[in-house]
Amino acid sequence: MKIDTINSPLLKGISQNSWEKSLERGWFIQREFPKESALFSEGENCKGIFILLEGKVQVERTTLSGNRILVNTFQERGTVFGEVYGFLGGRLYDFSCIAARDTKVLFLHLEAFSMEEEMGRILSQNMLGILAKKALFLNRKLLIHGGTTLRQKIAIFLLQQERKGKVVNLTMNREQWADYLGVARPSLSRQLMEMEKESLIKVEKNKIFIEEEKLEKIAY
Repeated sequence: MKIDTINSPLLKGISQNSWEKSLERGWFIQREFPKESALFSEGENCKGIFILLEGKVQVERTTLSGNRILVNTFQERGTVFGEVYGFLGGRLYDFSCIAARDTKVLFLHLEAFSMEEEMGRILSQNMLGILAKKALFLNRKLLIHGGTTLRQKIAIFLLQQERKGKVVNLTMNREQWADYLGVARPSLSRQLMEMEKESLIKVEKNKIFIEEEKLEKIAY
């Protein structure tokens, strides 16, 4: 397996030679999980970190009443998941991770991060970047969910996005956007139409032209 085919932010900057050595030492192990099998379960100790190669996994939690709550879903090749628990000093998993379809992953043993070699240093630097991006993502989401109305949530979301001038290029479809905001898709569509009528935004497929000053008054 060539490292550049995995396309994971955790492996950025690692040479093919170092990669092959890490495979020989057993730091990375490829594992396969059939649909509906558990990659890890609530209450287990974390022994390593996962990189998705193919398939789809769901992070979920089962309540005392037996209901399942979906926490997150991962299906993009190279995605790193389960990493937070690897650096919490033995904290047990609060959630379970289930294969939503037949899935292949790379499992990275935590010992690799403490190796006094270039590989360990690069892995640690890359992991800091991953954790920082996820912290930013969560902070932004908290701001959005702190909005009291759907209009306010939309305004906060749009102002958070990178843009060229007044143009926001959406990287998610309408259904994914609604899920991110925690609302029904029809409600999102209706609110966008109302905001467009009031000249707050203009929607053109995956592009949204915004009136920044007007949105800021709504958001903050």
